[in-house]
Amino acid sequence: ALDVLIAEDNKVNQQVAQLILSKAGHRVDLADDGRQAVAAARVNEYDVILMDLQMPELDGIAAAREIRQLSGRAGQVPIIALTSHAMAGMREEVIAAGMDDYVSKPFDAHVLLAKLQHLAAFRNAGGQRKAQSVPEHSSNKGVVRFERDKLDELRTMSTPAAFVPLLSNLIEAIEQRAEAIRRFIAREELDAAAREAHHLVGIAGNVGGMRLSALYRQLQHAC
Repeated sequence: ALDVLIAEDNKVNQQVAQLILSKAGHRVDLADDGRQAVAAARVNEYDVILMDLQMPELDGIAAAREIRQLSGRAGQVPIIALTSHAMAGMREEVIAAGMDDYVSKPFDAHVLLAKLQHLAAFRNAGGQRKAQSVPEHSSNKGVVRFERDKLDELRTMSTPAAFVPLLSNLIEAIEQRAEAIRRFIAREELDAAAREAHHLVGIAGNVGGMRLSALYRQLQHAC
């Protein structure tokens, strides 16, 4: 089992990532922004940190750079970026910021767990902090409207008592953020609209809404 810190300001994405990791037997702490992540890394010995790139107070890039300035083991903890920007050159960008790899949102549970194990095992074996990346799976198929397997996977990882509130939070988050995007675009506040779209890429995709996730990714890039 690994001690993992998840730095993610979106509560639904937090819940999904925590569910995946806890089901696999890992111990999880949560941070709502980059500032909290740096503070937690300073006082706790984590095996891996999952770091969202877009967070308030201190974004993931800046937080990773601060963690790399910490002395001893804390400054060498493997950091995996969480990003909805699945674009060419992303891995090079996060490594330049002091991170080790990235996982694109929405999460693929198998890829996420494989990357955690790979980085942790490499470091425990005495290797350098930088490790060879575990590739993400890609598909040549078009984007499906709804991927039921993702929703079923979350359901099997959870319990009815936890799964129903998760879906309720999901629906509420989509409605609230979609309305916020409409307001921001009407006021031509495109940076703010892009931030909300960034959250919805992961929220929708993590429960199988692949077409909706793809549309929000396009909206984020357009903004």
